Amino acid sequence: MKSRAEATERAKERVEAGHDAKKDFFYYLLNAKDPETGEGLSMKELWGEANVLMVAGSDTTSTSIVATLFYLVRHTEAMEKLKKEVRSSFTDVEQIVSGPQINDLTYLKACIDEAMRLSPAVPGSI
Repeated sequence: MKSRAEATERAKERVEAGHDAKKDFFYYLLNAKDPETGEGLSMKELWGEANVLMVAGSDTTSTSIVATLFYLVRHTEAMEKLKKEVRSSFTDVEQIVSGPQINDLTYLKACIDEAMRLSPAVPGSI
C-alpha cells in the first residue's frame, strides 16, 4: 500500500505541474478531455488508466511470443504447417515485415491466438 500512496502523491505532483510537465503518457492522460463534457479524468480514472498502461506495456508482447514458440516447438505438425505458410508467402527473409502480406498469414494468427488463449500474458477473461 505504501507504493500506491507514493504513486498517488507523484500523480498529484504531476497534476499540479500541469502543462509544464514532460510530455509522456501521463502528460496526455492529464490533458485528455471528455469530448461531450469537456472534463478531464478524475484521480480514480487516472489511476486506472496508468495501471492499464503499466500492464499493457510490461512484457506482454515477449510473453506472447515465447508462449507461441513454446507450443510450436512441442507440436511439430503445427510448426511444419506454419513454416510452409510463411515460406510460401515470402521468398526471402528480408520480405518479412509488418504489413498486409503478414496479415494474410491466417495460420500464424491462429497459432498466436491459441498460444495467448492457453497462456495469457495478462490474467483475466475477455
